Amino acid sequence: MSNVTPICQRYGHTETISAIKERIRTILAGIQLCNELIAEEPEFRYQHEIQRDRLVDELNYQQQQIASLRGRYLAQTA
Repeated sequence: MSNVTPICQRYGHTETISAIKERIRTILAGIQLCNELIAEEPEFRYQHEIQRDRLVDELNYQQQQIASLRGRYLAQTA
């Protein structure tokens, strides 16, 4: 059972997917900002890389949540 299952049960499949996609857009903006800061502030490169790596991990997790929800939804409708 994924972490989003209770949320999906409460708000519905479509709304949950939409919320996750919005979170992904926010994460992508953060990754882009980190990349810009790495170029602009080389003295803080390490800190920005750590932050970017954390965001990439979060992005991967959110993408897995969407894949899990879609797979479960397809199984229910089959």
